[in-house]
Amino acid sequence: MKLSYQAPFESLEGPNFMTTSNLLNAASGCVQLALGETDPTHRGKAIVGSMILLCFAGGALLGGVCTLQLPAYPLLPVVVLAAAGMPLTMRERRSSLKTRLAPD
Repeated sequence: MKLSYQAPFESLEGPNFMTTSNLLNAASGCVQLALGETDPTHRGKAIVGSMILLCFAGGALLGGVCTLQLPAYPLLPVVVLAAAGMPLTMRERRSSLKTRLAPD
């Protein structure tokens, strides 16, 4: 009798499991780096996954603090960050389109 085991996270796909795959990529990239792998792909996975995890944790912490400190306006930081991020995103999008449409 042949027994095989497949990690449950390797079979998940699609946008519903993006967080799970980000955590998986961060963990696998960090483990590969700890084992001495020199492939830059693993370093990239570890860095990107760790940054996503840190941003998520920072946002959760900011949301918790603002909910406690600003009970009348708990979503004020979200509105401020979104308002500040929109022009930056639009500027980046515009420059990306200019680069793509520029003649070679």
